[in-house]
Amino acid sequence: MKKVLAACGMLLALGGTAAAQYPPPPPLYQEVVPVAPGPRWIWQPGHWQWNGYNYVWIRGRYIPVRPAYRRWVPGQWVAGPGGWAWVPAHWQ
Repeated sequence: MKKVLAACGMLLALGGTAAAQYPPPPPLYQEVVPVAPGPRWIWQPGHWQWNGYNYVWIRGRYIPVRPAYRRWVPGQWVAGPGGWAWVPAHWQ
């Protein structure tokens, strides 16, 4: 619930302009997660990206852990009052 509220807050901060342009994203692909390259890597799942005409799948990948942060928050599409908006992945 906290994620949804935070994402809605981000939508309001954007003023709704970006959200109004996007139709709902397709269902996520079920990716096979390969073995991590080492203990200091975290999996960033794939996601749909809007290219201005349609959605394109961006494959998941491993990214290095950033020790200064507590946790990784994956990116997600969030429905808002004006449509859909992408909330990028980030460290908290």
